Amino acid sequence: MTLCISATAGTLSREEKNTLKVEIRAMYAAFESGNARVLLDKTHPSVYRIAGGKSALEESLGRAMVYLRKHRAKYIKSELGSPTSTYPAGSEEVCFVPRTSVMEVDGKRVKTTGFLIAIRNLNGESWRYADSAGLVENPKYLSVLLPELQVPVELPQNTVEFLD
Repeated sequence: MTLCISATAGTLSREEKNTLKVEIRAMYAAFESGNARVLLDKTHPSVYRIAGGKSALEESLGRAMVYLRKHRAKYIKSELGSPTSTYPAGSEEVCFVPRTSVMEVDGKRVKTTGFLIAIRNLNGESWRYADSAGLVENPKYLSVLLPELQVPVELPQNTVEFLD
């Protein structure tokens, strides 16, 4: 998905990029082991709003966990790319962290090439996250999630591929 930036992009330090990757790996490790709490706690508040509240998102994640257990989901591979430059979004800044994963569900493998949207206040508070999965079917989701994001921006690849 290509949208070119009209505002000045910022550069993350090596330490900031490493922090992002460590946090994201920890979130997914917890989720993949059956604990959605870390993911829920690190989710950006705009996702709660879209989901109907934090408790509604928690229920949705709970249902997802039940589904994954029922269908014998296994995570085979997960790789993070380098976080992009940051882009202004009102009182926040945003960057995109590419992620490729392969999981097996009911014996069938699925490869997802997507990204996480990392968001923090300009005062440097901790990062919060949103998954890009909703953008595959609805690219306008980004403007609902981050209405003050100065678009257009260039987004990483976002695809789902069935391998079996």
